[in-house]
Amino acid sequence: MDVKHSDKASGEHEEFVDAEMMKNDKSQTEYAEAYVADSEEERKLVRKIDLYILPTMWIMYLLSYMDRTK
Repeated sequence: MDVKHSDKASGEHEEFVDAEMMKNDKSQTEYAEAYVADSEEERKLVRKIDLYILPTMWIMYLLSYMDRTK
């Protein structure tokens, strides 16, 4: 069964949530208690994100620098 939530103030936001899924989801505190800081999995994820974002940032920085020079 789907439940429709809407933001009445703006009327733009609509979200469909499965009621059964809401019952089975862990609460935020359960996720927070299960979190292990500096785990190997987290380091791999951060490295992967860095390798994706940093080259793009450097290209944007370079283009910005080239645009400012006359």
